[in-house]
Amino acid sequence: MLIKDFVTNFKLSGENGFGKNKKFLTGIADLDELFASLNSGDFIVIGSRPGVGKTSLALNLSANLARQDIPVSIISSKMSEESIFISIFCSEAEISPYHIKHGNLPKELWQRSDEVLGQLYNKNMVVTTYSGSKTSDLIALIESQKSKLDSFSLLVLDDLQSLVSDADLPEFCRLLKFLAKRLNLCIIATSQVSQWVDNRVNKRPLIFDLDYKGNISGYCDKLLFLYRDEYYYPDTDNKRQAELIVAKNSTGPVGVVDLFFDGNLAKFSGLERC
Repeated sequence: MLIKDFVTNFKLSGENGFGKNKKFLTGIADLDELFASLNSGDFIVIGSRPGVGKTSLALNLSANLARQDIPVSIISSKMSEESIFISIFCSEAEISPYHIKHGNLPKELWQRSDEVLGQLYNKNMVVTTYSGSKTSDLIALIESQKSKLDSFSLLVLDDLQSLVSDADLPEFCRLLKFLAKRLNLCIIATSQVSQWVDNRVNKRPLIFDLDYKGNISGYCDKLLFLYRDEYYYPDTDNKRQAELIVAKNSTGPVGVVDLFFDGNLAKFSGLERC
């Protein structure tokens, strides 16, 4: 881009009002305040210990963006394609997966179910289960998925450690950042953090807990850590609450976003909605 093109575009944005530009929001107000908008070229990592809820959060964000008619592709090595869609449906309809698994959906929930299914049916969302072992095959799959999605798109990868080997992880993260820019993608990847966290008094993850198998944080634009007090302390007063720690944000401030967590629905939402 020439500087002249930048100046022209910047002036046009100013004349139209910067705040009126199209924004792609996470659906969590306090997080959107820090991010302003998700952008093409963003590589975002969500890290936590197993079972805290990073996959659920990533799927919640996927549904929030799909609701804005943003094409979404999800690649997982942990869950089946049907399980992912059921998780998204239950979260959106606020129906416990228990009813789906046992086939006993109460009659009063059928109308809500039909409405949400109708909304999801019209969304551009692709889910793929990946069981390969070569990084090159996974890159090819990402490029293939992007070809099915138009314009700005969201790609969710769950999770990094199970998708590629430890030895390939740093290089894969470098390639993800490159692909995000080249393919007009916003990429959200979930990642495990080291079990060292469990041995500390303060069990909130830190950047070096993510980088114990290679430099992941160096390649991402935004780094989020998920923490739930109830995960470690079942008798805590902070039940059904979570902290989303924004440890890195290349386009704005860092901070902590307080979330509400409904474990029955595997759903995170901003406390302002509760």
